[in-house]
Amino acid sequence: MHPNLRTHEGFESLAGFDEVTFKSYINNKLQGCDKHIDFIKKNLIDDRYKGHVLEFGSGNGKLLFRLEKEGMLEQGVGYDLSESRNKFTKKFGESLGSKKVTSIHGDFLSIDPSSHKFDLLIGVDIVTQLIPPVSGDAERNLFNAIKNTLKNGGWLLLELQDFANIINMAQLAGGVLRQWKEFHESDPWRYGLDAFSVQGRDIKWKKTFIHRTSLAKTSSSTEILRAYTRDEIRELLTGIGLSDVRFYDHWQEPGDVDSGEYIVVARNKG
Repeated sequence: MHPNLRTHEGFESLAGFDEVTFKSYINNKLQGCDKHIDFIKKNLIDDRYKGHVLEFGSGNGKLLFRLEKEGMLEQGVGYDLSESRNKFTKKFGESLGSKKVTSIHGDFLSIDPSSHKFDLLIGVDIVTQLIPPVSGDAERNLFNAIKNTLKNGGWLLLELQDFANIINMAQLAGGVLRQWKEFHESDPWRYGLDAFSVQGRDIKWKKTFIHRTSLAKTSSSTEILRAYTRDEIRELLTGIGLSDVRFYDHWQEPGDVDSGEYIVVARNKG
């Protein structure tokens, strides 16, 4: 099995939270969507938007739930391959009294495009780049699925990483770049160690997590991501018939994305 198909399994396991830490964690996640909500309101809402939104790689569902809380959602559908995250999302929704978000434990590429069309299709946190390395036809299938699930006039919103700096630093470091980071105090994990290496067009990213209350506890995962320049993404999107392709360096203000990340929007005009 390709590592990307199981890379987030075990993430946000409910066993790692009690009621107090769960509430603190989800409140922090909802607050972290301020920048996305502001961006969507400013750039993607017009008279064609009816609040039908699909997010692939939706994780814990925070953005869909936040859209619902803002009154911007009529129907929300989230796809994610992680069973642990799907269970977390369901509890997240129950705790908020959500009525409009459906969490699907499954593959977005298996969606039946004739079943429903969406005003807005979202792929943030560089999830888009996890799909193409899985198989030889995954990239083509992904962009076809994007085209086929968008309504005429519907918007696509992606957050991507060009990995240019990481590629350069990994080469300077002898092939592997290692970086430490510290998580928010509401997270069960306190520290993370990222190890990056280059594999052709793709980046291998090994993540190691150290627990907040026990340094003896660790967890790890590996994922492979396709690196895309802005020109490459523009070509892929126009190649499936999307237009109005635009690029942004941040959501609300400089520094609210990681180095090398950028936002792209495009429209399906039929």
